[in-house]
Amino acid sequence: KRKWDFIFLSDVLHYPNKENMFSSSVKKNRLKMEARKYYACLYIPITGDFNSFLKSKSKGFREYIRNDGKAKRKLQKEGDVEMVAIHHPSHHPGIIKILCDIENRSWKKEEKTNHFRSQAILSFFDDIINVFMKNKWIKIWLMMIDQNPIAYLISFYYNKKIYMYLQAYDKSYKNSGAILFNNIVKLSYEQGITEVQLLRGESEQKSRWTSDVRQNYQIIIYKNTIKSLIIYFIYKFRWKASQNRVWRKIYFKTIKIKRKILNSS
Repeated sequence: KRKWDFIFLSDVLHYPNKENMFSSSVKKNRLKMEARKYYACLYIPITGDFNSFLKSKSKGFREYIRNDGKAKRKLQKEGDVEMVAIHHPSHHPGIIKILCDIENRSWKKEEKTNHFRSQAILSFFDDIINVFMKNKWIKIWLMMIDQNPIAYLISFYYNKKIYMYLQAYDKSYKNSGAILFNNIVKLSYEQGITEVQLLRGESEQKSRWTSDVRQNYQIIIYKNTIKSLIIYFIYKFRWKASQNRVWRKIYFKTIKIKRKILNSS
């Protein structure tokens, strides 16, 4: 059996007694376990049609949807606007380059949060896009003006659910990202979708649509050994660092120590 010192699980979707799936093994092997709340994941349950959904929402949300329509009409003054769903590799060759070009014209590039920033990531996405499209697990949505892409949104499809994954838009077209996002959600009411998963992280755009949320957790399992305990305390620093600036500085200083410990195994 391969030896291990520490197990770290992230983004574990928490249901009642979810941790019990580990508890028996942890207890049997005299291990230790700890969990903490991580990201909240908003989702939209799809029941009925969009008009019924709209009637159930607040006056402010209905105004937001009307303003979204106004923003789209304003965008149409600059050219022919269309929304395209790419769901097969042959439909749009060079899709990765298109996504990169949009990100390079977005605020993500300026803030260095663009996703496609290394060759390894590009190669990975190139592989999974081809495999996922063959299995009908993914669609890449593009918003175009006069056939020029200005926004994208990558969404996964599985078991009648949509998972809204990545998006970016050309900063010259400020509302294009929101327009694309909102239209995909609206279309889900016509496509037999039962749930739109907005995935981890909260934002104003997401919270406008829903207050339904599921909690993700991080779980650590460790042994009662010196090496395991050192790594455990480093992760505790990391958790503290996410909530406090002082702890964050301490955490970054411990990263080098953790790497040395892991490399020595």
